[in-house]
Amino acid sequence: MISTKIPSNISTEKPHPLHAEHGYTLLELLVTLFLLSSLFAMTFPSLKRLFQHYELDVSARQLATQMRNDQMSAWSRADVQEIWLNRFKPQYQLWRNGQFTGQVKLPDTIQYLNGYLEPSAAVFRFDATGVLTGGGQVRLLNKLREAADLNVYLTTGTVVYEGVHP
Repeated sequence: MISTKIPSNISTEKPHPLHAEHGYTLLELLVTLFLLSSLFAMTFPSLKRLFQHYELDVSARQLATQMRNDQMSAWSRADVQEIWLNRFKPQYQLWRNGQFTGQVKLPDTIQYLNGYLEPSAAVFRFDATGVLTGGGQVRLLNKLREAADLNVYLTTGTVVYEGVHP
C-alpha cells in the first residue's frame, strides 16, 4: 500500500494573497520607491549648489593654469603669448605671436563681477622673456554669487588663484 501521508515540514495552507512566496510585494516596492524619490528631492538643491561651486572653482583654475602655461611657453619658446578676455562674455581667446590659436568659453553659469571686465584686466600679454605686460584682477561669479579671484601681479608676473569664497 502506498502511503499518502504528507511530511510534517511541508505546509498545506495556501499563502495569504498579500504575501508573496518569493520577492517583494507591489506595496513594498512602491513604498521604497517613494522613500528614495523623497530623499532625492530633498538632496537635489544641495547637489546643485555643490555642482555650481565646483564649476566655478574648475573654471577659475583652468584660467589660472592657462595663464601660467602661456607665461612658461613665452619664456621657453621666446615668443609672445596673449590671453584676451572678452569684456562682456565669460570667454577668452588665445594668441601666439599675433596669430589666433583658440577660444575657451566658460560655462553659462559663470560671469564677471558687475557683468563685465575692467579694461585694464582684459588682456594678459607675456613677451618673449615671459614678462607680463598687463595685469590686474579677474573675479568670476556664479549664480550663487560665490566669487573666485585671479590676481595677476604686474611687477612679478605671478598668477595667484585665491579659491572660491562667498
